Amino acid sequence: MTITTNTCFIYTIEIIINREFYIENVIVKIAHKMVSIYLSISMSALAYSAPLLIPTYAWWCVFLFSAPLYLLPYLKKPTFSDGLLWGILVFSCTLSGVFMGALYNTHSTLDSAISAILAIMIAISLILYFSLYSALWFWLTGELIQVSMAIYSISTTDTVSIKKLVYSNTSYHMLLISIPMWLATTLLYIFCIDNYSLWPFLRLEGHPLMHPLIPLATHPKLLRLLPLLGKNMLTFLVLLPAAALALGLTHYIKNCRRSHQVRKHYYLQDSHIYYIFFLLTLASWTGSYLVPQRTRPLPDWLAYISWLPLQGSGHETVAYIAQNQFKKIITTKPSTRLIIVPESAFYSDTLCSTDSCMQLWHANYLTQPISIICGSFSRETTHKSCKTSNPINQTVHEKNKSYLFNTCYLVYNGSLFQEFHKTHTVPFTEQMPLWLTYPTLNSLFFTDFPAITPSTNKRMPFMVPGVHTFIPYICSELFFSHYPDSNTKKTPILALVNDAWTHNNYLCTLMLRTAQLKAIEWQCDILYISYAYGVSIDKNGICHTI
Repeated sequence: MTITTNTCFIYTIEIIINREFYIENVIVKIAHKMVSIYLSISMSALAYSAPLLIPTYAWWCVFLFSAPLYLLPYLKKPTFSDGLLWGILVFSCTLSGVFMGALYNTHSTLDSAISAILAIMIAISLILYFSLYSALWFWLTGELIQVSMAIYSISTTDTVSIKKLVYSNTSYHMLLISIPMWLATTLLYIFCIDNYSLWPFLRLEGHPLMHPLIPLATHPKLLRLLPLLGKNMLTFLVLLPAAALALGLTHYIKNCRRSHQVRKHYYLQDSHIYYIFFLLTLASWTGSYLVPQRTRPLPDWLAYISWLPLQGSGHETVAYIAQNQFKKIITTKPSTRLIIVPESAFYSDTLCSTDSCMQLWHANYLTQPISIICGSFSRETTHKSCKTSNPINQTVHEKNKSYLFNTCYLVYNGSLFQEFHKTHTVPFTEQMPLWLTYPTLNSLFFTDFPAITPSTNKRMPFMVPGVHTFIPYICSELFFSHYPDSNTKKTPILALVNDAWTHNNYLCTLMLRTAQLKAIEWQCDILYISYAYGVSIDKNGICHTI
């Protein structure tokens, strides 16, 4: 009886120990799995954000950001919450510069603490809003993978459950089915963000600085196929190397689990297929980079242009300051016939409408007649072609009988030659969305100046005497447009850009890379003038400093 009791006691202890070991092993596996899941999502988010934050050094990450996502179905079904986490990580990084710049430039009649809280709330709301798109992207991918695997299991004689087939570490068919699903949904996600993500602000537009092709403009040769294939097809080619990398990595992991003899035979038999596939996915990019490109000669008119990153407020004071700067430019570069100043350089609505200010730029004061293109503001009386969509400011405008426009002026020898009013406004910074026009929010963004009115004037070319003809684009008109307004293959675009508000070098660089992408896609020359850069971008995306 004693032996039986001791034996039972020993068996009981062994069961308890084994059970505790089993539970501990399960907990370790679950923890390892959770770490792998969040690591995959974080690595993908980092690889997507890094090229946008530091495109000069991390542009190559655009080829790798989707690789961790292709392996995610091995760990779990992609869910709504996974995509929400991915989106929060990405947009918190990529929109940080936008929010900091907007917060820095916020002038409000409210208490500073209240203004900061409101600005932070708007920032969080926008991050969560854009993250919803990535959440829907992950959820749709998970559902498509599950449905596809269900169809596959029905079409085969295998009786393995769908759950085990989808999330098994040895299921290679799952990867072959999940990768096409990821490719399709990722293309759809990028297309929606780039074209339609701003629809709640009553405009069919997208985020212009989030496309994965933008960082590749660091090396414009990589985008040589863009005019031929288009944005969507070239984006598909960007996603393929990561798919090949995921297939090769899965093949390597599976091979490591086999015995030495089987491993060697299996590796030698099938590994070359993945090497060839990976090299094929890089063939178009390698060819674009290595094949010599014909160098285009610099246009003759570029020698007559100078760039002045000047910004100031006031009327005659800033006109005097500009006059002195213009004199220095003419002295340093006597061939100058045109001086270009960026958007909103003269923060005034009466500068170029006052004859006394423009006369300071006459040849009597500058030693020679020159043309000046500058960005400022203007007010015009109410007319049918300029109707505001902001009811809060509508009352003010009706009383004052004027609208405020963001304007590009061409002044020749102290006289107004041509002008063009901006036709596109940016939400929050230039005009509040219709459903957010509350006095509190308006006072947060529009204290010094009322909201900008989008004009309906035609985009007429600026004919600069003795230099060339340009088609004016004011900042967001370039970034938010998917097609040029007119045939610009022979007439270069003059883009006046305001990047002084950003206070972030990465945003200034990202805006320039976007302009390079536009020049290649539209096959037109762009004269890009901002506070950080004054360059001429040719049809191949090559920048020439002015």
